[in-house]
Amino acid sequence: MKSQWTGSVTLLIALMLAFPAVVSAQTDLHVTGSGSVDTSCLVTLTENCTITATGSMSGAGINPGTFTLRIDTGSPHTLNGYPGWPSQGFCIPASMQGILAETGGDTLQFNHVGLVCEEGMPGSDYQYNGTFRITGGTGRFSTATGTGNIVGTFTRDAANRALLDIRGAIQ
Repeated sequence: MKSQWTGSVTLLIALMLAFPAVVSAQTDLHVTGSGSVDTSCLVTLTENCTITATGSMSGAGINPGTFTLRIDTGSPHTLNGYPGWPSQGFCIPASMQGILAETGGDTLQFNHVGLVCEEGMPGSDYQYNGTFRITGGTGRFSTATGTGNIVGTFTRDAANRALLDIRGAIQ
């Protein structure tokens, strides 16, 4: 006599073989990085300027290596907070691409879109908050897809520091 358990397992295996795309592996992605930032936004954030952050990264779902994040600003900008407050910052839409490169050579590429915002008066430190979509890569990431959130914080001091936090999933 055949058990109900055996029949259920057989049906599950048959469905997995018939519909392999339904069963896809997903890997959590959490990357933190630090490095430096360079920008063509001279005094304050403006439309049509470029921010490029590079540095080292590590995390879950990817091996240690380097990151490059390019942010191109758009228009128009919007003020944050109460209008007329002397120390309020402003935000401007931005998007472009990023690359996570493992030390072994495999890369993960993504497009992103979000807002880059000064924290206070013109020339103050700024941050980027956005979402990303994985567009592929090389090596083990050649067919990768996925989405998530990206946060970058940048200083305007002599060190021009960049901190990066990426959270999402790779499929």
